[in-house]
Order: sequence, then C-alpha cells, then structure tokens
Amino acid sequence: MIDLCHNAGIRCKYDGRTDKTPGWKYSHWEQKGVCLRLEIGPRDLENNKCVLVRRDTGEKIFVPLNELIN
Repeated sequence: MIDLCHNAGIRCKYDGRTDKTPGWKYSHWEQKGVCLRLEIGPRDLENNKCVLVRRDTGEKIFVPLNELIN
C-alpha cells in the first residue's frame, strides 16, 4: 500500500507501533498537522476497502482499495 501511494506521488507514513493505542496515534498525527488519515484493518482488507478521515471535519469516507489513488 505504501509503495502504491509513493508511486502515485503521495507522501505517506505507516505507524505500526504496537505499544500505542489507535486513539493515541490519531491524536499524535493530528497534532503534527496531518490532514488526512487512512485506516486499514483486517476486516477492511477482507472487504477490499479502507477509511479516509479528514482532520478538519472528522468526516469518514469509505473507499474501495482499487479506487484509493483516484
């Protein structure tokens, strides 16, 4: 997924820390000014989708993985 984003010219970071909770990670990256969060979990992978969350509005956008770059 990261390679796909980088190849499309999108900067991204993977936060795979297991010692922090998801809520802590969300807050950490929001404080750094990241404007869009991409969430992918095991169920999302099974359903071939992901969730994009906007920092400014909190809006959650459900996107099929094959349409993510578009």
